[in-house]
Amino acid sequence: MAKPGVALHRWLQSHGLLAISLGVLGVAIALSLLLVVGGYFIAWFYGSPPA
Repeated sequence: MAKPGVALHRWLQSHGLLAISLGVLGVAIALSLLLVVGGYFIAWFYGSPPA
């Protein structure tokens, strides 16, 4: 059986750095939006206006 590092290296080579970077950036933006929208929803739900 091949080493796990070899399979990871092969996967990174086949997908390319740009696609991986865009995926990481997309996940970071989605989590940020979720935190902001979720925070406003919680503030609205409990009746305290945002500062």
